[in-house]
Amino acid sequence: MYKILLLLLFVTAAPYAYGQLDSLSKEDKRLLDSMFNNDEFIKLMMGKKRSSFEVRVTGGNQLLSTNNNNANTGESKSSFALIPAIDYYHKSGFGLTLSSFLASDSGQFRPYQYAVNPYFDYYGKTVNLGFSYTRYIFNTASRFSPNPFQNAFYGNFLYTKFFLEPGLTIGYNTGKYTDVFIVNNIPRKLEVKLSDFSLSPYVLHDFHFYELFSKDDGLKFAPSLSLVAGRQRAKAPGLNNPRLANFPILKTILKNRFESDSKFQVQSIAASVTLKYLYKDFFIGPSIYFDYYLPATTYKRLTSLFSVTAGFSFY
Repeated sequence: MYKILLLLLFVTAAPYAYGQLDSLSKEDKRLLDSMFNNDEFIKLMMGKKRSSFEVRVTGGNQLLSTNNNNANTGESKSSFALIPAIDYYHKSGFGLTLSSFLASDSGQFRPYQYAVNPYFDYYGKTVNLGFSYTRYIFNTASRFSPNPFQNAFYGNFLYTKFFLEPGLTIGYNTGKYTDVFIVNNIPRKLEVKLSDFSLSPYVLHDFHFYELFSKDDGLKFAPSLSLVAGRQRAKAPGLNNPRLANFPILKTILKNRFESDSKFQVQSIAASVTLKYLYKDFFIGPSIYFDYYLPATTYKRLTSLFSVTAGFSFY
């Protein structure tokens, strides 16, 4: 049933598409091309940016990652988070984003995590590319559990020539955490190293609407459908200590508790819808993401992420 709902969610975008019924003259085509090449507002809507400085805040249940929703769905999303961010983008394609993750603590929103995110975006005639690295820094004064991933690498490829644009995202996260186990009534610390790799082919189409209420506004509507494959590993190097060879039963128990290595497999089918309304330098829009887990599991299969982002861009 959930699979059908996800498919219907994507298909509902179809009524918004329409073709040009009347043929255009050469002069009409020239004027249309000139408008798309020179109008700065249209460039912004289509993703062809100028150098800019952006201030924004996102509210939702994306508690872990700002780029990779596949990583977000692997965590519990019972809490609401605010993510204020500042972003500088240079027209060469390079940019830097600084973010702070805040959650409610004793009735107040307090930071529990920070992120530094350098990135590069390329917008070509038929291909868009994006690469980013994110370093997550945990606030040790927070009572929230630390993010197990400290490093996140993310890449995106999109071929824009077709109406349904095919793309591919690649995500790789690494991190570590320290846990405690008891031997002879003595607590001992054990460091566990984690890695998460995901590969996700997808299709999308952006719908753009201009001059809805004035000549200075526009709306971007972007539905997408994707298939998510991945592999997760947990390794505890400390279990190779020769001393543990004298305790084979204990070593087996610790390995079962702290170590795991899943095979690379198709994990879920996902759908998302993003809206972005722009008026001059202001923008606002919701985003919703559904992920339906495919392998056998005793946990719930459907995960949903919802957020709203608002901010200002300065050029």
